[in-house]
Parts: sequence; structure tokens; C-alpha cells
Amino acid sequence: MKRSIQLISACILALAAAAAGAVEPGDVVGRHIFGLATDYQGDPAQFEGRSRVFESVAVETRIEREAGDLRVSLFDADVGGLYLTDLDPGTGEALDTRPVDLAPAGGLSAPGMARIAPWGSVLIGETRPVDGRDPAGFAERFAPYFKGKVDMADPYHHGWPAELVLLETGDQRSKVIRDYAMGRVFAGDLAIMPDGRTVYMVDRGLTGHLYLFIADRADSLSAGTLYLVGREGGEVVHHLLGRGSALALRMQLRRVDFPAIFASAERDGGACPADFRPVDSVFGRECLRLEKRLARFAGLFEPQRFAAYRGYPAFAAGIDRLDHRADAGRLVIRAGEETVVEADLGAHPDFDSQFIIQGL
Repeated sequence: MKRSIQLISACILALAAAAAGAVEPGDVVGRHIFGLATDYQGDPAQFEGRSRVFESVAVETRIEREAGDLRVSLFDADVGGLYLTDLDPGTGEALDTRPVDLAPAGGLSAPGMARIAPWGSVLIGETRPVDGRDPAGFAERFAPYFKGKVDMADPYHHGWPAELVLLETGDQRSKVIRDYAMGRVFAGDLAIMPDGRTVYMVDRGLTGHLYLFIADRADSLSAGTLYLVGREGGEVVHHLLGRGSALALRMQLRRVDFPAIFASAERDGGACPADFRPVDSVFGRECLRLEKRLARFAGLFEPQRFAAYRGYPAFAAGIDRLDHRADAGRLVIRAGEETVVEADLGAHPDFDSQFIIQGL
């Protein structure tokens, strides 16, 4: 993809009524109704027989391209939405808007994070965890996206970062793909390093986990290795969660369900049965046993449960924001407005990256 897409602001902007070219959900802009929820065939999604306009914009970011300015708008709901709006490069006035076809990504559930990558794509995080152990519950909530066909909704299609690729030629203006190799982490924020390969991720303060993904090649997140970054005895440690490619993991999706990853059992007198481990994660307290057949993928499909199963500690409670201070060579890790850690970044003998946390 051409590098003509240039970042105006890497900051994620909350919708402000006074912003130039601001539009509200329900406004007709050009040929479409801004914020109308759509299904996998591009029709208005039906909720109890009625269409729905999202209440508010969760996240917006503006980018500038040779082909024209764009605003990317995310709508955070069980059946989420993503809109692109063409802006006048001089006045910022909204000229036209349209929903992005999310069918290639299986739709979006609770998209609440967007970051612009160095190569011009927009990375999107689904920020509310979807429990793979409760496929029926998720299918009921997400069924409107598939015109009520609950058998088409699968919790394991969600949680992987999505990538909005903006195109400059052809009839198709954009496409959305899943970066499966990055893991099903439900990223609430992420920071992409200047090498285009190293990415740090956190969720919305639910687990305290700090994830590190190192892609196999620059400007592509289609294959790589995912780690959980921890602190033990004052030292920084890296726990391998898994490695793979988008193609291989998408193939695994065809045969994955929760029992294929973990066997579960009820507690007996407060204790887990033999061969089962007590696991306490964002999904609650459980008795689990890792199944051998898909063990090497468990840390990618179920990173929260897998970390708890292995006993990997959280990096820091409540962390939910990341910023890379390129001038200082540091990663700033925050919990809300509070800075928890400013970590120096540099080379490490065990990793092919110049952006590994050095010490705390």
C-alpha cells in the first residue's frame, strides 16, 4: 500500500459538537444516514423488527490522504459499527458518509479503540471480552448482524484486532481484515513502534496484562509471536503465548470451540477435581484442564484464561493506556490518567526488535 496516507493526529478524538464538520448519528450526509446499524449484507440491521441508529460515536480519528480527507468513526455496541466520512480538506465539512462492510471480519462487537499504524491502516480493538464458553449468549446478542441467524455468530471470531485498510484505487474504498496472529486480546489500547513490527497492547483495565507482539516483517501484522510481559522479582519477564499466521489461525477457527481448548469441571467441595486447575480470570472462577490437541493455540484463542491457567501475574492492576515517547525512547503505561510505568526501550538478545522493555 502506498505511503501517501499521512497521519494528521495519532490521538484518538472524542466526538465534540464544536468540531469542524461534526455530524450526529441520524444525520443524512450525502447518500447515507450516519450511524445507521447495518448487517452483514449491508442492509439496516433489525432489532426486534426495527432498524437502529447508534446513540453516539465512541471513537473518532481523522486522517489526510491525497485522495481526500477522511474521518473514521466507531460505534461501540454489541453489534458495532464503523463509518467513513469524506471531509472537505479546507473547511472540514462532511461531504459524504458510508458504513464500512464488516462482513470479511465477521462484524464488530463493541469496537472502542482505534490507532493509526505507520503504514496508514487503522487498527481497531473490540474492547469488551466475549466469553468463548458461552456461545449461545453471544449468538443471541449478535444475531441481528446475521439477520437473526444465530448459527452464524461465533465468539471466537471476535477479540482479534481488526485492521481498516484504506484503498486509493478501484471501486472499493476500504476493506477490513482480522490480524489473527496478534491474539484474541480484546485490545483497549495499543502502541505501534516505529519499526512497524513491535506492538504493545493492553485491555480496558480488566486484567492488568501487557502484551507484546512482534511481527515477522515490517508493516504487516499477518504473522508473528505474542508474549505476555510480566514483572517478577524486579525483573521484566516475557511469557510466550503463541505464534502463528493469520492464515493458519483462520483455518483453526473452523474447528475451535471452548471444549477443544479447555476441559472444564465443577468444583467438588470447593476444590477442583484431580487433573484440573483452579483458574480465576476476567471470565470468573473455573476448574480447567488444557487440552493437548490445541494447546499450542490456547494462548492466542484464550490469552486471559491461558495466562491465569499458567499462573502468569499481571503487569500492573488497571493499566489501560499506552503511549510511545519516541523522543525519549520510552513506553508510557497508564491506568486512567495515572502513569504507572515509564519503561526504557531498546535491543534485547532474545528478541529481534529494538523496542523491548529494558528495566523498571
